[in-house]
Amino acid sequence: MGGMHLRSGPDPQVRPGLEPVIPNQWWRIRGRKALVADKRVVHLTGFSYLAWQNCKLRHVSYTPCLLLTTIGRSSGMLRETVLPYHPFGDGELVVIGSNSGGSADPSWVENLRAEPRCWMRVRRQDRAALGRVAAGEERARALSTVLITRPYAQAYENRTQLLGREMPIVILSPRLNSSRKKERP
Repeated sequence: MGGMHLRSGPDPQVRPGLEPVIPNQWWRIRGRKALVADKRVVHLTGFSYLAWQNCKLRHVSYTPCLLLTTIGRSSGMLRETVLPYHPFGDGELVVIGSNSGGSADPSWVENLRAEPRCWMRVRRQDRAALGRVAAGEERARALSTVLITRPYAQAYENRTQLLGREMPIVILSPRLNSSRKKERP
């Protein structure tokens, strides 16, 4: 495999950013190049290796991922993000803007607040959508839906509250009468 070996202990031939986590089991990838590669893999297959490895590390089952494309609020350029999603309501999907419990909302949430039109690629199919940050009872219902399969999201919710922000729970609703092609506003 081109100098990459599965064994315990340091190996001078293993490239940085691609490390065996559990000997003879699977590889942990990370870094900017891994994010770019993961977007491409999700686009082609609908499967996120990065999300899968995070689930393995947390000992939880894999949550399907989508590729969300938003319009940059400052640049106007299309921006892609891989996110785990959860079915919610009538054809709607829920994604969370945890930013790993950080002090600021992720850029894709700010992009949706500025321009709610977006696109999601789910199971290798492109869909035009509208994104909105849920509030009130809708937010509580959406969060409880997420917590069924991702109980560790509660820790993100608690951490963001300690940092003085509310973790955005975003509802993606399919847009009707819209072309599949990513049109600009």
